[in-house]
Amino acid sequence: MSKFAGYNIKLESSDEKGMINGIAMIDYLQKAKNAVCEICVSDKKFGSGFFCKIPYTKNNNLLLPVLITNNHVLSKDSLKTEIKIKINDEIKIISLKGRRKWTNVELDFTCIEIKEEDKIHTFFNLDDKIFEQNYSNDNYLNHNVLIYAINKNDKLMGFSNGVIKKNEDPFFAYTCNTYPGCSGGCM
Repeated sequence: MSKFAGYNIKLESSDEKGMINGIAMIDYLQKAKNAVCEICVSDKKFGSGFFCKIPYTKNNNLLLPVLITNNHVLSKDSLKTEIKIKINDEIKIISLKGRRKWTNVELDFTCIEIKEEDKIHTFFNLDDKIFEQNYSNDNYLNHNVLIYAINKNDKLMGFSNGVIKKNEDPFFAYTCNTYPGCSGGCM
């Protein structure tokens, strides 16, 4: 257990070979079940998103609860009134009025503030290493990664795993173990 801005943060890690403890994996899946969502873009189009707490320096370094997704799922044009999401078969309509929102086409990300009224209580946490003064993305090279998302075919939560192979700021390239012959970043 570690602390940041008064929050207790459970460290999530694997052993030196990248093997994840089975009991820890069950905990991760339970958490992911409520921290990963389907974003309903239209009747025929959807995307994945996840809930995370990020540092927000404009507010006494508190951790701000947010929904993170891709810009190609929710672009600036779609951030006007409300979004529809599905968490664990529960549909929620989130009004976008009066929320902090960030999006970037080049980095392909969109981030939306989550408020108490949304009744979302499960969030992933950032690794404490990023708060260290001498932090470098190189700390993660050759480490395993799990990426949770909503599967395209059955619309159920699943995950892909792999190893971070190179650091090309601001991106990591990883080789996934799910698809043989993957050279990086495939899903």
